[in-house]
Amino acid sequence: MELVKEIFTRSISKAHLVHVAKQWLATYDSAFYTQNPIPAMETRLSAFFDIVFVILENYKFPKYMIIPVMMYADKFAQKQGIKHDQLFYLVLASTIVCIKFWDDNTSLKNSSVAQSFNYSLKSVNSIERNFLKGVDYQLSLSASDMLKYIQEISVSKLQGVQSASSVVDSSMIAPANRAVTTHAN
Repeated sequence: MELVKEIFTRSISKAHLVHVAKQWLATYDSAFYTQNPIPAMETRLSAFFDIVFVILENYKFPKYMIIPVMMYADKFAQKQGIKHDQLFYLVLASTIVCIKFWDDNTSLKNSSVAQSFNYSLKSVNSIERNFLKGVDYQLSLSASDMLKYIQEISVSKLQGVQSASSVVDSSMIAPANRAVTTHAN
C-alpha cells in the first residue's frame, strides 16, 4: 500500500479525478456533456471531490484512498451507466462503501451521512444498497489493481490534454450562436 500512496502522491491531482468524472458524463450522459460548458462542469465536479476528501479526512482515511473510491465508482458506471444528476450519489455511495469496506472499525454510520447531507436515512440506505448491487458486491482490490488504475487515469488525463490542445473548441468560435443550458442540483 505504501507504493500506491507514493505513486498517488506523485501522479494524481484532483484534476485527474475531475477528468475521469467528465469521461463518465461524456460516455453515459453525452447530451448533458455536450450541452453544458466544460468550465462550469469542472467546477462542480471539483466541489464533489472536495466533499469526498473532507469525508475521507473526517474518518481518518488518507487521500490516496480516493483511488478505491474512484475504482468502485468507475466499476458501477461501466456496469450501470450514470447520468449527471446521479453523479454525486455515485461518488457519495462509493465513498461510504469504501470507508466501511476498508475499515472494520469505522464510526461511519448512514444516519450521520443522512444528517450531514440532509437526506433521509432511507435514501442513504437505498443509495448504498443500490451501489453494492451495481458493483455485484465485488469490492476486493489489490495494490496492483490500484497502481494499474492510477496509471490508466494518468495516461487518460494526459491524452485528454493533448487532444484538447490540438482541437479548436467550437464554443470559442461562435459562443453567441449556441444555447447554453445549465442544470442546478
